[in-house]
Amino acid sequence: MFSLYYQIQVESTVEYIHFWIVTKYAGWSGIGLGSAMAGSDMIIVNTDKTEYDYFNPVGGAPGLDTAQTEAGVSDVILVKEDKVSSPKVFHLKRKTNTGDSKDKVITVGQNQDFIFASHNTSTTLSQHNSAKAILAQPISKTQICDSSCSKCSGPEPDHCTACSGEALLIGTSCQTLTKHALNTFTLDKIKLSYQIVGDDRILLHFEYNYPGWAGIGFGKGMSGGVDMLRVYMDGTTPKVEDLWSTATSRPALDTAVSGKDDWTVQSGSRSSNLTKISILRKLNTEDAKDFLITLTNLDVVFSGNTDSDAFNKHNFGGKTQINFTKENLNPPADEKSALITNICYALPIIY
Repeated sequence: MFSLYYQIQVESTVEYIHFWIVTKYAGWSGIGLGSAMAGSDMIIVNTDKTEYDYFNPVGGAPGLDTAQTEAGVSDVILVKEDKVSSPKVFHLKRKTNTGDSKDKVITVGQNQDFIFASHNTSTTLSQHNSAKAILAQPISKTQICDSSCSKCSGPEPDHCTACSGEALLIGTSCQTLTKHALNTFTLDKIKLSYQIVGDDRILLHFEYNYPGWAGIGFGKGMSGGVDMLRVYMDGTTPKVEDLWSTATSRPALDTAVSGKDDWTVQSGSRSSNLTKISILRKLNTEDAKDFLITLTNLDVVFSGNTDSDAFNKHNFGGKTQINFTKENLNPPADEKSALITNICYALPIIY
């Protein structure tokens, strides 16, 4: 089996396309940007080469870009690979426009023809024993899933329910933003997932199995001015409170101490005590009562009350460190793992 996933990312104003090629074949696997082999820009993995950027001028076996009569440049970068597990996973990236005559310009918002080929045993390119042409796949910065999100997994309710299509609810309007890798941490009775959205927002997803509230704070404790929040259900309505703590007592609402209410609920539900709530805010709210969330290891405190949604004293809690990053902290072992299934962009195509 061969699977392909992609994601558009902008790095320091330069637009890249990331590919994840997942294959159970012992031999080579490749994709071509085009509707036929002749003239196709190709990316091939698991060969006897350490380069991945290929071009096929006339059909037959492709050659490295750098080996063409009019030489191209090796523009495909290996981000990470796992050639030991089954299936193998190759994460590669290249600029959408490399300026190389041997590379196809990939344009967001337009359809792109893809071809696929592989050999299940050989790592040389003299032949393939499977091939399939897949035409006119849309290149998008946003997730392309069906309306019920059956093609996605993980905490994706924000684009499944809060807005129609593939957007996030920002304020009172739906906006389409790039979503980066999903990461999940267990905080005692709370499963907390986060995702960096675009370049300036963070989505938090709380999941816990009790009829009460859950909360976190950015710091090592409650004293000294700590940015905190709690989520809970008000009947069937998910709620979030933006809080500020200066002592080891109940924190105050930001709005009660000259701050702003910066978290917005994206979705939430409770069924048989299983509570799921997603919330969103800017990394930098420019609010004196909010912590500037930077993409690094941060101290986090957490607590909750397993018995009531009312803001009663917590009956569990602790502290930890969380690495906030756009990257995936747990690389995939197979095509069903979190990194790939939560990208859910346009492809997969599996054959």
